[in-house]
This record gives sequence, structure tokens and C-alpha cells, in this order.
Amino acid sequence: MVKIKEESIHHWSIDQWLEHLLEKGYAQNLGLLKHALCLGELSGHDFAVETGETCFWHGLSMADVLADLGMDLPSLMASVLYSTVQYGDLSIDVIQEQLGGDVARLIEGVLRMNILSHTSASDKFAQKKSQLDNWRKMLLAMVDDVRVVLIKLADRLCILRSMTHMPEAIRRTAALEAMNIYAPLAHRLGIGAIKWELEDLAFRYLHPD
Repeated sequence: MVKIKEESIHHWSIDQWLEHLLEKGYAQNLGLLKHALCLGELSGHDFAVETGETCFWHGLSMADVLADLGMDLPSLMASVLYSTVQYGDLSIDVIQEQLGGDVARLIEGVLRMNILSHTSASDKFAQKKSQLDNWRKMLLAMVDDVRVVLIKLADRLCILRSMTHMPEAIRRTAALEAMNIYAPLAHRLGIGAIKWELEDLAFRYLHPD
């Protein structure tokens, strides 16, 4: 069984996390990323994702996952701001104006993927392998940039990490979605670290005994 990442970045400042990125090899254009982080902190602290975690800290956790994969800076910026667009009042137009069209398009792509969320996780649906395969293909067909899928995978991984306090029914729904949709997508894309952690977290919620 893979080791679940336990360390938290919630006690870090923006500057501390940027120093952490330098240790991972990110050395260029961090000023623009810092701008995205400050925008996320300003816009996302008053809004929360489904687990109750603030949009800013959820976004920073997502960016940290993607940094571990060596993703590019637009992907990190999009992950920082995605949940604030989804749950808060930060607009795509503001992001495009301040951070560029690439970041805005990535966020729009992740939002489109949400259209198929939750329905895919039902017990009845989860028993039909052919339908699950078609569902995954539909998700991949909806996007024209693989970075969108990786941002969504980071989102679902961070949600699973932070929902231990949620009601059992909600944990089960998220776990089924992860096990049946997102872990196989991570496998298809060759992202073993995310696949294994999604499966382990989902298994904890589906089979606690």
C-alpha cells in the first residue's frame, strides 16, 4: 500500500512555498506565480470547497501536487485559482487580463470537466465497466490539453485528503468517483503517484474495516 502524503502546507506563507518551489527546480518567472498566489489569497479566503477548506488553501495544495509532477507555471497558476472561480466570485476575465489566456483556458477546461462529475460515482453506474470506460473517454475527449486533466486529478486528490471529517455518504460518493473515474484516468496518463494515492484514500473510505 502506498504511503499517503501527510505533510501539510497550511502553515506556510506564500514566500515559504515559493522557496519550496526553488528547491524543486522552479527558478524562472516565479513573480507571475506569486501574483497568482496573492490574487488567490485575496479572492479565495472567504470561499470554501466542498470539504470546508478555503479555496486558497485548496488551490495551493493542488499546485503543490502538480509541482511534485514538474508541471509548468501556467498549470500551477490555474490550479491555485480554479476553485475560487468555481466556488467564489473570481472571473475568468480577470484571470485572462492579469495572468494571460493560457491560464484562463486551463481553468475553463477544468470547469467543463465538472459537467460529468458525481453522476459517474453512483453504485449502479459503477458496476457497468463498459459505461465507465465510455465515461472516461468522454472526459478525455472534452479537453484539448492534457494539463486540464492533471489539474482535475490534483483537485480530486486534495479533496480526498481533506474529507476525513465529512459524513460517510459524502466520503463514499467521492471515493467511488475517484476509484472508478479518476484513478483509471491517472493510470491511463501514466501518473502512478496520483493513481496509487487516489486508490488508497478511496479504499479507506469505501472499506474502513
